[in-house]
Amino acid sequence: MAENKILRQGDAIYVNTHLAFSYILPDITTPTADDQQMFNYFTRFFHGGFVDDDGVDAGDHDFLSDAALYIADAAPAKINKIEPLGVPGLTMSPDVALTNFKVGNPAGATGFDNNTQIDITNILHNITEGYAAGPLAVFGVAQNINWIATAALTAEAIVLATVQGDATKAVLVVLPDGVEDYDGNPTPGLRVFYGGYEFSRFSAAGLNFFARIIEFMLHQTKNTAVARIIEAVREQLAIGVQRYYPDLVAQSSIGVVVQTAAANFTYGNYTPLLPAATVAVPFKVVAVNIAALSDVTEQYQVELSRLSDNTVISIIRLTASAQQAVVNIPVHSPVIAAGEGVRARLAKSANAGSAKTITISLGYAEMS
Repeated sequence: MAENKILRQGDAIYVNTHLAFSYILPDITTPTADDQQMFNYFTRFFHGGFVDDDGVDAGDHDFLSDAALYIADAAPAKINKIEPLGVPGLTMSPDVALTNFKVGNPAGATGFDNNTQIDITNILHNITEGYAAGPLAVFGVAQNINWIATAALTAEAIVLATVQGDATKAVLVVLPDGVEDYDGNPTPGLRVFYGGYEFSRFSAAGLNFFARIIEFMLHQTKNTAVARIIEAVREQLAIGVQRYYPDLVAQSSIGVVVQTAAANFTYGNYTPLLPAATVAVPFKVVAVNIAALSDVTEQYQVELSRLSDNTVISIIRLTASAQQAVVNIPVHSPVIAAGEGVRARLAKSANAGSAKTITISLGYAEMS
């Protein structure tokens, strides 16, 4: 069957961070051909592995690194470690959906329907957006499609599709992240039940529909790599106006003179650049302005550190020339606490025997 992907180009961020998933089976030594095909399909979106449901119970697998779970027909009593994890989960098992995902009453009615089609009943969800309400042929020939009685579902469960011609039997159920589950607790992550599990028998339309489910899970992941990317973007958006110290007008100065040691490859003494209590809010160092150099034939290295404890903030290399006596160098630093000061020290690589100097001013940006 030809590969079917509906992920947009912008979604490459998710694939490129190598999100992990776990495919949970009753016995990883004997995956069925259908399990293997389903697993291979998942690896187009995630980096994953098979996990034995006994391994879950024994704590042999680190689910905290996962972006998603897929649970085949594993034993619900053994899938107890997934419940507190903030990981999107998908299962084809009604028992797992009710017992572990808590989408409804564990004593609720379940079963299967032998059919080629399901009925899409809710077209207002991201998964079903663009589909018409009514039958969708997800299999080329009739296959067993698991269902859960809608009467058994929690009030927060969203039914997107049912058995064809029977709206009382749900085949696609979404329990969103953070809503109340059947036990009255907030769900720690997205939970999805989809009863169309015969992967090798999917029609082209059925495979595209399944891809919609995977796409939705990708966008619901709490994977730490993605969280770090999002946090970095937010941090950049929080950076305020760039300022310099010393300021050419306020301090009537082009900078602070920092001196090397006489020996090559050796730092000189620390020199305060930004006095303590100058910046009243958290800030980042974003630039260094070199206003003057005593020797433009040298290579210099500037180390910036916190004034209070000499923790390094950033290290900058500068290759000077007669045509490049004044430069502005972008700097990346961690967020620095309000009221903290910054100091610098300087090293050089040539012309041993005499100390050299550069005149520096520090560019910083307050965090809003």
